[in-house]
Formats: sequence, C-alpha cells, structure tokens
Amino acid sequence: MSNENNINIFALIVLFSSMAPMAAEIYIPSLPYISQDLHTSKNIVQLTITYFLFGMATTGIIFGYISDYVGRRPILISTSIIGLIGTFICFIAPDIYWLISGRILQGAGFSGVSGIGRAILRDKIRGVDAAKYAAYLAMATALIIDLTPFFGGILQQYFSWRFIFLFLLLYNGFVIYFSYNYIETSISNTEKISWLGLIYTCKKILQNKSYFQFNLIVAVSYALFMAYLTVASFIVQDTLNLSPAWFGTLTLSFSLIYISCCFINGQLLKKISIFSLTKFGLWLMLFSGILLLIVGFFFKLTIILFCISILPMFIGSAFSWSNTDSLAYMDLKENFGIASALAITIRLTLGFLLTGFISLFNPSSTIPLGATFCLLCLVCLILINPYNKFTHNINTPFL
Repeated sequence: MSNENNINIFALIVLFSSMAPMAAEIYIPSLPYISQDLHTSKNIVQLTITYFLFGMATTGIIFGYISDYVGRRPILISTSIIGLIGTFICFIAPDIYWLISGRILQGAGFSGVSGIGRAILRDKIRGVDAAKYAAYLAMATALIIDLTPFFGGILQQYFSWRFIFLFLLLYNGFVIYFSYNYIETSISNTEKISWLGLIYTCKKILQNKSYFQFNLIVAVSYALFMAYLTVASFIVQDTLNLSPAWFGTLTLSFSLIYISCCFINGQLLKKISIFSLTKFGLWLMLFSGILLLIVGFFFKLTIILFCISILPMFIGSAFSWSNTDSLAYMDLKENFGIASALAITIRLTLGFLLTGFISLFNPSSTIPLGATFCLLCLVCLILINPYNKFTHNINTPFL
C-alpha cells in the first residue's frame, strides 16, 4: 500500500478512534452546570461518567469479536448509529435520568466505533508501517484527550452544555458518513461465532499471572485518572470558583506534562529497568494521594495546593501506565487481539466501579480522592513486588 493510502487510512482511523475518548471527556467542565440546569445533585451528575464507562465496558469486546466474522463496516455503521441515538438523547435530555440513559447508549456505541478503528489499523497497514502508525495513533489519541476538556470548557463558558452534545452530534455524523463509505477488507474467518469459545479464550488469558496482575495495575492508573476527572471540575469550579475555560486549561497543562513524562520514560528505559521505573511511578501516585489527604485535613484548598497535590499523579501514571501495559503481554504467545480487547474491558470496568464509588462522597473535597489514591496504589505496589524476586527479564533495561 502506498504512503498516500496509508495516510488516508490513518486519518480515518483517528476519526473513528477518537470518538469514545472525546465523548467521555469533552463535557466534564460542564458537570456543575448540568447539576444546576437539571436540578439534581452533584453526586448523581457524576454518575454520567460512570454509566458511560459501563456502556463501553459491557459491549466493546463483543463488537470487536463479531467484527472478525461479519466485517468491520457493518459494526462501524451500527455502533455509530447507536452512539448517535445516545448523543441525541443527551442533547434533548429533560432530566438527569434521560441524560444517564443517553450516556449508556453513547458508551455502548462508541466503544464499538473506537475499537473497530484500531482493528482497521491491523487490517489495512502491515509490517514496519503498522508499528509506525500505531505510535502515531497513540500520540494522536493522547492529543485529543488533552484538548477535549479544554475545548469543552470554552464551549461551556460561551454557550452551554447542550451545545457540547450538539457538537458531538455533528462529529458523530461525520463518523457515520465515513463508516458508510468505508471500503471493507475481505474477511477470511469462515468459522461460526462461538460465544463459548470467546469465554474459554478470555478465561485462558486471565489465567496468565503476569497478564492479569500487570493489566490490573494499568486499570488502576486509568481508573484513578477517571476518578480525578469525576471530581476535579467540581473542586476547580465550585470550591475554587474558577471558570470552565480555566478548568480546561488546567487539565490540558497536566496532560501535556503527562505526555512529556511518557517521552522521558522512553528515554530512561535505555538505562533503567522497566520494573524500577514502574515502581517509581506508583510511589509518585501514592505520594499524590498522601498530599491530597494532608491538604483536605489540614489546609484551606487553593489552586496552588491542588496543583501540587495532583501533579505527582500525572507524572507517576506516565511511568506506571505505559510500562505495565507492555509488561502485561510478555508471557502471551497468542490471542493478542482478544487479549487487547479484554484489557480495555478490565480498565473500563474498574473505571466504572471507581467513578461510581467516588460519586458517593463530597465532590468538592480532596479527601475521598486522596484516600482512593493511597489505597489502590498500595495494592498495586503489593501486586508488583513479587516480580522483583521471580521475574528476571523485567529488571533489565530496554535496549
């Protein structure tokens, strides 16, 4: 395939893959305003994040599995339409329960759109180019995740939260158009769909100790980030009285620091073991939790104290997330596609559970978030510690 065709396919993949992360985060600066507009509590509004993750977690692996048999295009079209219906329900929602229902449909649909986008990369681009464009996709996705809360904050400040869902409707329309016109790669899988076979394969993968434990650490890093997003808009806008645009700018700044630390991590892997860097990241995240607890108990919260408390979490996750994600697959010999989809399901499920749990507490306090950080990071440090003794390979630098 020519380079020009690769670029065209890559642009299409970015369009599809960005749908879910954009829908997940773009409206977060609007959470306090949704609470006021729909006359509901802050805790219930936080559940709109939780149920979006629930929709994604329960359908992503199913859509990916079916697409291996019926093709990518039918699943792209059907899931993007499901997402469109969910977005429209969010746009017109007269109360919080309609909004939550729309978010569930959004999550269910967009999990298929984003997942198939990544599968197309494997279908259409091969060899060295596949690795190159996979790296480009990771960078593009990170950039979109960085920019969406900032853009959402601008839309909220000058328009309203419903205008944000109107923007998602228009973006979703582009996705449906390109899904309909997508030229399918022929499917060589002639076997019948076997749900028992899928369950058996997932069970076999989960029995791999390194896969399960390291993916659990990745899931914790992701879930803590989503927990931060669940409460941060209320802390920044309600407690600190800052604007939605200010919140978006703050989140963008933290995310750029995260990307920079990911680059530093890649350079350090040439000299320091991946295991040591991973533990360093987890200790930083634990330190962030301790700072959040200290600030919550002993100080009046200011924007400076909040930034100082949260910054170690972003830096630490840059070291723990990417490293454990690669370590999780070191003992797997087959079924990488299902293993990847299963890993995403695990982190979405934990994100769903943790955001639901954090929504039970005062969203304007740093104490629940700090306690959650401390508890889960301690669990991760316990999980990873045996590998220092029993696993030799992860104590060597990546050359």
